[in-house]
Amino acid sequence: MNGPRVSLASTFFRIYIYLPIYLSIYLFSFIRIYLLFLYLSLYVYSYLSISCLYHFVHSYLSIYLSIYLSIYLSIYLFSFIRIYLLFIFIYLRFIRIYISPVYLSAFIHIYLSIFIRLYVCSYLSLYVCSYLFTFIRTSISYLSTFLSIYLSIYLSIYLSISCL
Repeated sequence: MNGPRVSLASTFFRIYIYLPIYLSIYLFSFIRIYLLFLYLSLYVYSYLSISCLYHFVHSYLSIYLSIYLSIYLSIYLFSFIRIYLLFIFIYLRFIRIYISPVYLSAFIHIYLSIFIRLYVCSYLSLYVCSYLFTFIRTSISYLSTFLSIYLSIYLSIYLSISCL
């Protein structure tokens, strides 16, 4: 009987210690990537017009915010998993005396499958929505940048011809 308790304790230890560290490292890598793009955009400032620079920074900011939001929401949903595991632990610890193991196994299996399906559906829908929103904003931003460059070239050619 000592084996499952040690296994459950090590599982809780991994959930509370390892996963937040891993997610914080993952989030920090995205912050570094975003700062690199911000530095590059400021470096290219002398070669681009202000509107192009604005769209460049704006598109990468929207990508960064959508990634940050999906990571934050996954951490937030993961906290619900921890609460759910705590309820399962309490249930297994105290109520298994009053219920036969067959009913207990079926009860846990049904609620665990429902919870996992809800979690996966909500996480995947948030993930897909955030990247779809980012794709739409980025494509609109690149389109406006392209139009800005095209209009500036057209205006410069038109002004040079009209001055002749």
